[in-house]
Amino acid sequence: PRGAGGGGGAPEAEAGLHCKKCELFAECVGKGLSHPIWELPRLSSKRFVQLASQSLEIQGIDGDGLTPQQLRHWRAVQERGWVVDEKGLSRELGKMSVPYLYLDFESCAGVKPLFEGVRPFETVVTQYSLHSCRELEGEVTHVDYLAEG
Repeated sequence: PRGAGGGGGAPEAEAGLHCKKCELFAECVGKGLSHPIWELPRLSSKRFVQLASQSLEIQGIDGDGLTPQQLRHWRAVQERGWVVDEKGLSRELGKMSVPYLYLDFESCAGVKPLFEGVRPFETVVTQYSLHSCRELEGEVTHVDYLAEG
C-alpha cells in the first residue's frame, strides 16, 4: 500500500523550497499554479516559509519585504506584462555607438546531416541577417544569407 497511513493513496505533500527542483513539481505542490512563488529569484528558506503562509501563487502575496529583483518579478506578474527599467535601459543604450548592429541567425543540428562534410548533430548556421542603423531612429538596413543545397 502507498501512503503513510497505508490507505493506498499518496501522502499529502508539504510545500518546501526544495520542491522547485523536483521532477514531480507540476503534478504535486505546483499543480494548477500559473506563477508559483518558486519563480522569485534568490528566495531564501526563511522568506519562502513567510510567503507560503500567504499563498503559493505570486498573485496571492504582497510585495512587502521582497528584494529589488524579487519585487521586479512580482510587479511583472501582478501587472501581467513586462517591467522595464527605462532609466537603466536608456543609460545602457546611451553607451552604444553607431553603427548599431543586430545579428540574427538560425541554425540546425540534425541526426542526418543536410550538408556534405557535416557530422550528425553538428550545428550548422543555415541563415543570418545583419541589421544596421547608422543613427538613432534612422533607417534600418540589412544584409542576409540563406544556405542552399
